[in-house]
Amino acid sequence: MDGNSLPDLTVFRPLDIERHAKRLSLETRGAERGGANHPPANAASLDDIESEIVSGIVAERTQLRNDIIDRLRGLNELLARARSRLATTEIENRVAPKISAIEQRAVVDLRDLEQKFQRLREGQADFQGWRDERKLKRPAKAPRSAFVFFADLFLIAIVEGALNLFFFTEGNQLGMLGAFFQALLIAAANIVVCTVIGFALVKRVNSAFIANKLLGFAAVLVLLVGLPVVHMVVAFYRVARNSVAEGVSPLWAAVGWFYEAWRTSPAPSPAAWGFSHLDELSLIMIAVGVIAGIYAARKGYEFGDRYPDYTKRYNESEDQRDDYLDLLDDVTGEMLEEQEAASQAVGAFLYDIGPSLQAIDNHTDAKKQLEAAARNYEAELESAANTMLSIYRGANTRARSAPPPAHFANPVKLANPGFANAIILDPALASLFATSVDIKEARAAAERAQTVAKEQKDKIEAAIAATRAQLAKAEQVRDVAP
Repeated sequence: MDGNSLPDLTVFRPLDIERHAKRLSLETRGAERGGANHPPANAASLDDIESEIVSGIVAERTQLRNDIIDRLRGLNELLARARSRLATTEIENRVAPKISAIEQRAVVDLRDLEQKFQRLREGQADFQGWRDERKLKRPAKAPRSAFVFFADLFLIAIVEGALNLFFFTEGNQLGMLGAFFQALLIAAANIVVCTVIGFALVKRVNSAFIANKLLGFAAVLVLLVGLPVVHMVVAFYRVARNSVAEGVSPLWAAVGWFYEAWRTSPAPSPAAWGFSHLDELSLIMIAVGVIAGIYAARKGYEFGDRYPDYTKRYNESEDQRDDYLDLLDDVTGEMLEEQEAASQAVGAFLYDIGPSLQAIDNHTDAKKQLEAAARNYEAELESAANTMLSIYRGANTRARSAPPPAHFANPVKLANPGFANAIILDPALASLFATSVDIKEARAAAERAQTVAKEQKDKIEAAIAATRAQLAKAEQVRDVAP
């Protein structure tokens, strides 16, 4: 049975007297016993066949009683459930934790939001002071995609490494694999070091401070002088691998040749001059290394804003602002979810009031109908018992040669009836039928529940309104550029 359905009254199934009479062979057995003048004329109690008829009807009535008890218990459970939905404690228990959560969020989350807001303002003030000190009015230039930046450097490293592999392969005692690792190491070191110098030091030529600016110019000078010097030593190393005696380090020979080229005049004999050791491929390798290094330094210099540390400081300020806005979105979203959940709880409670009252009406009427049907059916069972007794007694009387017993003329009253007039005699049935819900009291409870539900709704709105001003203040940050 659902909340508004009526009980199943098919429990009061019609009793087929003719079928029962045939099943018990009342005509035949009555005639047989009557022909033998049984029961005797002086019999004061029911005979075996009469007792069998009465026992069958009593068993039917017992089954009826059990079925009614099952129906009544189901009805009473539904009545109690419908009545419980009108209890104001239910709505208070549903909504109170949600209001508490909203109020707790207003205390804790908004406090955290306010603290982060203050830190954001302090960070923005520090950043603005840093910009003012350096007379920076423009926003920082955002770096291009890091993927594109590193792909560029990787490509130039591959190109330089491939050319170095060609230069180092010729006459390399370490073979192709040794030449590959030497070429890769030189190209990677050249690109990485020059990129870092361009990014971290060369940018300082744009600084507003003299010391930083001088450091930047010094980095430029180091690049202009250091790149040719380093690659010249590498070129000497390339030649020295095959030109020095066994047991002499090619690297130290290359350094010695460079020192010779640095300190010795080319006159009078070019053969004694250090540069005479270099061939055309070595000179090309020097040019390739210098060009690749300058390109890498330029890429590092152009990555992000050209003013040193501006992109970093700008991104830190942006990240701080984004963190604050993320927290703001989380707090606002969670608060709206709490509000929605609380509002839905109130709405669901209000929605249940009407059906609950209708269910109480339906189930109360159903119990009345069940009681009336049970009374009628119990009377029908007693009537059916007497009808079948009449069939048996009539056949018995017609076959007798002696007078029938006196009790044949008296109808049977079934023992232990469940009902008598307006009284319910069965204690179990009386208790179950007595369990009811006063519809007037239920309607009064529904009105109280509606009032409480509206009060809870007002509390929800008040809890939300208490945070609106702070959320509105917090939202202003969205429109303020760092």
